[in-house]
Amino acid sequence: MAFAIGLALLAALVRKVGVKDILDTLHKLGFNLIWVFLLPSTWYLLQSIAWYRVLKDDGHDVSLWQIFLLKITGEAVNTITPVSIMGGDPYRAYLLQKQIAGSDSAASVIIDRTVHTIAVFALLVVTFALAWMDIPLPNEWQ
Repeated sequence: MAFAIGLALLAALVRKVGVKDILDTLHKLGFNLIWVFLLPSTWYLLQSIAWYRVLKDDGHDVSLWQIFLLKITGEAVNTITPVSIMGGDPYRAYLLQKQIAGSDSAASVIIDRTVHTIAVFALLVVTFALAWMDIPLPNEWQ
């Protein structure tokens, strides 16, 4: 059912944007298209490894590939729903319940989201600190 909804949304998007415009953009990107997929895939893979470790340390045997697919699926739901993580994270917990107990599933998703949030916050702090030291600012800001 979710796959059919995804295909319908993709078809509607392609219809709205136009096949010619999509192909032109892909042609302009050329080999740079690899970066469009490689960078987010690496980010999601690293997040999946962290979630995998949380589950493994708790004694659950779920493959890294399954965790990666759950992560991507949850992020897709986050992206297309107006409620963001209030849509994708419960969906991840729901899908994971098929393999582990419901309370463990929900707890692992909460831990995963917390680790993700802390990592993003730390990245922002470091980035702003480096930018503050390196980028010349107007005198009024200093």
